[in-house]
Amino acid sequence: MSFTCYDIVVQTTGTTQTPLRIFQSQPPITERVELSSNLWIGPIPYEIDIVLSACEPRGLNYNPSRQYGYRYCFVREFETETYPSYQWDEDRELQRLILLSRLVHPTTASNHYSARLICKGGELEKIIPGPTQGFGAHAWVPTDDWRDWLTLEDIASLRELLPKFIFTELPVRIRRALHHFNYSQVSNSLDQRIAFVVTAFESMLKTARYDLSMQFKKRVVLLGALLQIDISESMAEQFYDDRSGYLHGSSSGWVNREQDAIHAYGRMEELLRKSLIRAVAEPTFAAFFLTDANITAQFQLSKNHTGRKAYNH
Repeated sequence: MSFTCYDIVVQTTGTTQTPLRIFQSQPPITERVELSSNLWIGPIPYEIDIVLSACEPRGLNYNPSRQYGYRYCFVREFETETYPSYQWDEDRELQRLILLSRLVHPTTASNHYSARLICKGGELEKIIPGPTQGFGAHAWVPTDDWRDWLTLEDIASLRELLPKFIFTELPVRIRRALHHFNYSQVSNSLDQRIAFVVTAFESMLKTARYDLSMQFKKRVVLLGALLQIDISESMAEQFYDDRSGYLHGSSSGWVNREQDAIHAYGRMEELLRKSLIRAVAEPTFAAFFLTDANITAQFQLSKNHTGRKAYNH
């Protein structure tokens, strides 16, 4: 008899306070939606409390009532004639799916509730927790009222993007930016998230070791114009300064303007996500970031900015 395995990541509820109007106008998916031959998103056919409990530390005489549920799972499903291994997501397909979902729309879905479900004859036989602790065990979203779920529209975008994502064929700069973006999603400090987003943009756009802040603010604005996302030079400059203050030991400049900083972060993250999606989906766009010469030609700096001011931040 063959075995059916489900490698899953659970999207739980209760992490944000999303306004009712958003829930009604952009509802979460409620049924199984296929993404590929072995990847899908939706509710699983087993009791979710059993799965969530299997992913949590047991404790001793400790069984509090769970105050949240789940919306759906990211699922990698496969069958095998031999007893499957206990290694969750061996080929990293599920992790790639989670990364791409964060590009389409960030959520708190993370490895904290991840597991391999082994079933035989339709019966759930064993649950092996995934990497529920350590790096990637938690993810955060920018605001408390964020829409913490995927919609059918998001799923359609994800389905279109998935077959185009061939990591090894992307320019090195785009690959590095993807890594930095992913780190931003599993960081809960605004300081850290700003630093990772700035570093991701620099991975894509920096071509020289001088006038670093000028390269950033000019080229981020040009990139925004290319993708029809309005980023002002003053916003880009302040964002870079906030990153520099955090990394170089001065006080966080955004503390007294937190809402403005969160707004700026949202705009800059949106630009980064859309840039990376475009690079994954369109080789001609990705080619802008293949070489320094390509970047310089596509994102030209003013001739007035030719000085060699090294490491100005």
